[in-house]
Amino acid sequence: MQKLKLYKLWFALGIAQIFIIIYLSLSPGTSSMPSILHVDKLYHFLAYMMVTLWFVQLCEQRLHWILLVSFILLGVVMEIIQGELGYRQFDFVDMLANAAGVASAVGLGRTRIVRLLPVLECYVLVGARVKNR
Repeated sequence: MQKLKLYKLWFALGIAQIFIIIYLSLSPGTSSMPSILHVDKLYHFLAYMMVTLWFVQLCEQRLHWILLVSFILLGVVMEIIQGELGYRQFDFVDMLANAAGVASAVGLGRTRIVRLLPVLECYVLVGARVKNR
């Protein structure tokens, strides 16, 4: 795993993603889409895949199982809390979509996609050097 020079920035952006997921999970829903389409399951999958993939790039591969368990637990806890709110509802299928996104991200963590942040960092740092000239 390549050391990231902007690790604190990437970590902070990952934490921000977690807070966004929590906020969106607990705020009143405003979806106007018919529930027949179940598009929200795709959103659940993508949100949890993206945040897990982000942290997969920040952690050594031997720690990915911790990410797997942690983000699946986050999805479970969010659904349980939603079941207790008067304006949201518990949905087991949402939990499955969350877990599938997490598992997919951990699986992708074993591919070359984990080089995304180092490549992005290279562009950020090179761009910053060019502007300072």
